[in-house]
Amino acid sequence: MHRMIDVGCGYGGLTKLIADYLGITEVVVIDFEDLRVKNSEEKIIISR
Repeated sequence: MHRMIDVGCGYGGLTKLIADYLGITEVVVIDFEDLRVKNSEEKIIISR
């Protein structure tokens, strides 16, 4: 299993692109704005 953490994930578009390209199966995102994290969760699989 590959894991990735993205600090300052924004809306998750780049995070998803990188995770898909590298075959990463578990992604944790962190951002100061809850709305951005929520939008990221809709794009990528989130592990908490």
